[in-house]
Amino acid sequence: MQAARDQEKAAVASFTTARQNTIFDISQAYYTLLEDEGLISVASTTVDAQRAHLAEARAKYSAGTGAPVDVLMAQTNLADALLTLSTDQNAAAIARTNLDIAMGIDPRTPTHVVQVGPLAATLPDLNSLVTKGLADRPEMAAAKDQVAASEEDLKNARTNNYPAVVASGSLGIRGSSFPGDTTNRSVGLSLQWDVFDSGATSGLIKEAEAALLTSQTDLYQTQQTVSTDVTQAYLNVANAQQRVVTTNAEVANAQETLRLAEGQYRAEVGILLAVTDDTAALALAEADQVNAVYALDIELAALNRAVGGGI
Repeated sequence: MQAARDQEKAAVASFTTARQNTIFDISQAYYTLLEDEGLISVASTTVDAQRAHLAEARAKYSAGTGAPVDVLMAQTNLADALLTLSTDQNAAAIARTNLDIAMGIDPRTPTHVVQVGPLAATLPDLNSLVTKGLADRPEMAAAKDQVAASEEDLKNARTNNYPAVVASGSLGIRGSSFPGDTTNRSVGLSLQWDVFDSGATSGLIKEAEAALLTSQTDLYQTQQTVSTDVTQAYLNVANAQQRVVTTNAEVANAQETLRLAEGQYRAEVGILLAVTDDTAALALAEADQVNAVYALDIELAALNRAVGGGI
């Protein structure tokens, strides 16, 4: 009976694992959609900037202070920006469909996502997270319950052919009249044991011992897997955090470079090529920034799953 209860607990833990994996899949799809929508915003801003550059190039050409090649270059840059916007919009549509499917929603259903805050502003140290993972991961609970069930099976196997003590008693009344005047009482105690076991119990014990060793090995491997998962996820978060810092600096630098190039071009001491190149560089930096922000969110979600939730 106890072994069955342990098996049931292991099944519940396995279900919890599947549930957490589903939550992570939804989280990943959610952040991917937000990322694609952020890229659409960057691409839209770039399209507006390239349209402004084209209008300015045409105005200068009409005034006789600009070259026709500037107009052609601005037209090409605008076309590239429009293509990037279209690509990002298509990616977002696919991401929205993937999110709907992950949540079990008909993809034809109109949906709207909103930005939520990060899972954790600051993280505990790695050792604390590993300890939490070993305590809270449902795989650990399932593995421990399986060991307990195997131990119970071994205990049952060892007692399979134990002698059984059987107690018996009887009471007899007899006589020439009812209810009788002579009473007989007897009490018996017997020991029952199957002498024809033929090694069946020994075989059951060996099987149970092998099953216990297997479950103990699985528990050890699960401990190693959880520790590795948490450590890798923690390092991925640290790397993603640094990437956000780096891309923030890159965006600030690209914004200042573009500002200087536009000022020089308007003052007619710079060229349009520098402006369009710096516009493209800013768009790339901003796209990298968007990717970094949502990559961090995804890595945090992965870490949350690795420790069993609750960070």
